[in-house]
Amino acid sequence: MKHDAHQQDAGPFDFRTVMGVEVLPYTFAEDACRAWLDGAQFIQAEVAEFINVRAGKGMAALTEWTRCRTPADALEMQTRYASEALADYVVGGQRMWKLVAAAAQPLTGAGK
Repeated sequence: MKHDAHQQDAGPFDFRTVMGVEVLPYTFAEDACRAWLDGAQFIQAEVAEFINVRAGKGMAALTEWTRCRTPADALEMQTRYASEALADYVVGGQRMWKLVAAAAQPLTGAGK
């Protein structure tokens, strides 16, 4: 077999082409970072607000606890406080999941 001097070498192996994956434009990385940072900033503000509100409720509960005169009063107050705290954390957690999903929408195209 003769060697052809003008034969072109095969290009570098491109896994994305072989697998049929669409090559994303460079702006995708910029858009992804911007969306992530914007979402993270908003979520951070929400978390800070939640912590401040819970701290205020904790201080109010501590003040109420000092006013309890009987063990039954103290137990009732602690039970109420724990129930309210659990409810706040459930609602707060659900809100965080919604915010995370909303922050991902610019990248996933969901909601279009």
